[in-house]
Amino acid sequence: MKLNHFALWLSLLICSPILQAQTRPSVPADFTVGPMRQQQLVGFNFLYVTRRATIRTIAEIAGTEVPKLFDAIKAANIQERGPVIFIFHGMTGAPDQPFDVEMGMAVEENVVPPDGYETVELKPATCATVLYSGDMPNIGHAYEKVFPAMSAAGLTPSGETREYYLYFEDDKSPNNVVLVAIVSK
Repeated sequence: MKLNHFALWLSLLICSPILQAQTRPSVPADFTVGPMRQQQLVGFNFLYVTRRATIRTIAEIAGTEVPKLFDAIKAANIQERGPVIFIFHGMTGAPDQPFDVEMGMAVEENVVPPDGYETVELKPATCATVLYSGDMPNIGHAYEKVFPAMSAAGLTPSGETREYYLYFEDDKSPNNVVLVAIVSK
């Protein structure tokens, strides 16, 4: 099983610079990645929609689905309890490999989900986390840092990855702040 996680890390390491080179601006990258921390993230009620995506299509899908999420929450008078969160399942790092992504946010308990959305009570999770600040084309650097640090700490990825969008302006903004959390077994 560790070989699969190494393969995931290796493919992210190889593919990330290739994808970034295709979208990299001519100015130097303006991003930072904090140190890896092991954290116990709390559980919460998660309102979400699931979509099939690839690394190449995730930005376009998110650009369509996140505004719909905010509209649905507002129309249903649902109280938000945190930032937008993406939960990835089966993401390998290969640019054209499809994976499932749940796009949503923490909401109050006992919510009736709007049409097209679901809710689930996420359990607390032990995660390897890094705090990323920068534009979205460079977020691969966060993964390049967290996977080797996670392995060095003796943690094994579960196959679930979360991105908590703590502050977001747009894909190209160097001011975005994202907590990247790799759920461990």
